[in-house]
Amino acid sequence: MVLVAFAVQAQSDSGKGAGSLTTKNAKQMNYKVNIGRIDVPKASIEEFKKQSTQTPRYLQTLPGFVKGDYYEMKDDSGNLHMMSVVTWENTEYYEEAQKALARHYEQIHFNRMEFVQRLGLTVRYDTFSELEME
Repeated sequence: MVLVAFAVQAQSDSGKGAGSLTTKNAKQMNYKVNIGRIDVPKASIEEFKKQSTQTPRYLQTLPGFVKGDYYEMKDDSGNLHMMSVVTWENTEYYEEAQKALARHYEQIHFNRMEFVQRLGLTVRYDTFSELEME
């Protein structure tokens, strides 16, 4: 599976028609966007949902967190597919957040790999940079 994502904003002011692309500021061009997909078998949805809010709540407390957007859908078989789009101010904040999250999991005795295996989750995360469309 290939996951492709890019951010585009439309504007309709100063003589530009709807659908024109805005210019991102220098800070936004340094953003690191972590896009994840988690596929959850139907039988594991209830347990997954109990834990799934913990990580986003923690991440938003960390320095450099810009925003987090989360989406879900169920397929015809009842399996859950969740997408997360988490934006960090820059690479350094993103890398520090990864380390902080690992420490947090250790402190609360949460074994992410065991959780993924036990629930039969398929997980994929990739990190993207902002793309300016001209």
